[in-house]
Amino acid sequence: MKKVLTLALALCLGMLVSVSSAAASGKIRVLVMDNLPGVTLDFPPEFNVKGLSGIGETEPDGHGGVRMTLSGNNCPVGGLRINTDGVVINAEKYALTGVIEIKKNPGGLFRIINELGLEDYTRAVVGEEMGADWPLEALKAQAVLARTYAMYRKQNRCGRSTGFEKDYDLCATVKSQMFDGDAVEKEGPALAARETRGEILTYDGAPIEAVYHSTCGGRTEDAYDVWGRKYPYLVSIKCRYCADSPYRRWKKQIKISVLYSSLRRAGYMIDGLKAIQVLERSRSKRIKTLRIIGDSGSVAMKGTDFRKAVGYSEIPSTAFEAHKDGDSFVFIGKGSGHGVGLCQYGARGMALAGKNYREILRYYYPGTTLTKLSEEPK
Repeated sequence: MKKVLTLALALCLGMLVSVSSAAASGKIRVLVMDNLPGVTLDFPPEFNVKGLSGIGETEPDGHGGVRMTLSGNNCPVGGLRINTDGVVINAEKYALTGVIEIKKNPGGLFRIINELGLEDYTRAVVGEEMGADWPLEALKAQAVLARTYAMYRKQNRCGRSTGFEKDYDLCATVKSQMFDGDAVEKEGPALAARETRGEILTYDGAPIEAVYHSTCGGRTEDAYDVWGRKYPYLVSIKCRYCADSPYRRWKKQIKISVLYSSLRRAGYMIDGLKAIQVLERSRSKRIKTLRIIGDSGSVAMKGTDFRKAVGYSEIPSTAFEAHKDGDSFVFIGKGSGHGVGLCQYGARGMALAGKNYREILRYYYPGTTLTKLSEEPK
């Protein structure tokens, strides 16, 4: 028999959930979207929406449910807090369960925050960050990292936006970890999360900053060479397991006009673009600094800043050579991502070679300890 659900929707005048109460609850708070002029929510037929009267603009969604549109003029000052009771509610492009908060800043712009259990969050992240059909031991390693990274961020909050306090733990994008809602359960990621339930990586008794990337191309990067911060467990190591990655070797050809425009938009006011000169490389052969030579001057920059300016999809990693070819520059490189921590394709290769997730994590994060949370968040 289908469960009849009750709308748990509260109108608040100030902060909806305090940092301390969120931390005490053992929940993870994910910033789903931010700075929106409006929000569209789709409620399924089984959700009781009687309490929505007078809030937003509502209309039938054509499938027996209700669509609600919020704008700056029809949403309470404090926003909305919706307990989904396990039912999937679509908030913009995200299918969410748990608790959904719609918050409005003094400028009238909205943000969507999803508060959910650590294990639900972990399962969802694994399904986004790795192929669902990848070897289970690789997925289990990813589950431990997703859970660890969430706990690290929970203890080291970095959320910030004009008009708000730091009221979330992570973002739903590559700025933190990919998260598309926990509504769709994929078999492999769900099993990986269950079989590693409550497990995190620690160093000196604290959750590590469990960063990872797609493909190292043969050697991972030292965190210091990317972010200028030393971590005893984020050091450069050889990796012979990612040879089947599509980014093991790559080649990109980019028009000079496109490069020039991208650099100027990023604030590098060069006069033309004649050459790209590498000044310094790290131990992993990634570019630490380079020089852009223009028609009547030049500018030096970090390799990571160059990649950010041109575009992460255009320049998959900073391990590249570049040469001019007519009206374009040709980039030949290896790897994808910042290169620090676990190499995801390397983890896949290790799993295919018969290594278990404990061996994979020990390989990429030397000196760390696999730890079971004493009080598992729900």
